[in-house]
Amino acid sequence: MSYGGEDYDVSAYGPANTGSGTIRGMEFSYSQFYDMLPGAWSGLGLQLNFTYIDQDGLEDPNEVSKGTLGFDENGNPLTDNRNTFRVFGGLPLQGYSDQNFNIIGMYEYEDISFRLAYTWRSEYLLTLRESEEYVPAYAEASGMMDASLYYTINDHWKVGFEASNLLDTETKTKYQMDQAGTKTQALNFTTDRRFALSVRATF
Repeated sequence: MSYGGEDYDVSAYGPANTGSGTIRGMEFSYSQFYDMLPGAWSGLGLQLNFTYIDQDGLEDPNEVSKGTLGFDENGNPLTDNRNTFRVFGGLPLQGYSDQNFNIIGMYEYEDISFRLAYTWRSEYLLTLRESEEYVPAYAEASGMMDASLYYTINDHWKVGFEASNLLDTETKTKYQMDQAGTKTQALNFTTDRRFALSVRATF
């Protein structure tokens, strides 16, 4: 297909895999039960985990002119504006935070098993092109807390209680409006707190 003397492959702007790149990172972890403590205290335990990644050279195979060219609904080329199918370069991989941190308090003693977990992650890319503004959308850094408590009745039966998003964490999103990385506030949403009772059987 040709516009203004130049050829464009419109099909190249449909779904496609992200181009090549390099991800480097490191992970630190710690896990221990303090069974050296006396009596019921010996059931206490702690898990810590921290990961850091560096994303480099990731390329969008659909990138054209660093976001200055797009197409309207009829396939006509447009300059960069609100309605342009904008494409930006230098974006991170979707769903990957540069930093992740987990801390889990544990308790295992006789018939009782308890977990209290806090998870935090830095900002990450949700999508390369949001459906309204045609721009990258990011989720801001956030943390969530979950808990579970189980009691073993016998060798075959166990009952439990689980709770998720105890902190009622709000997910806040941003749009990247230009190649320079300028971001603006977008939609916010909250995942409901959830509570569940469960019964487990082993035969």
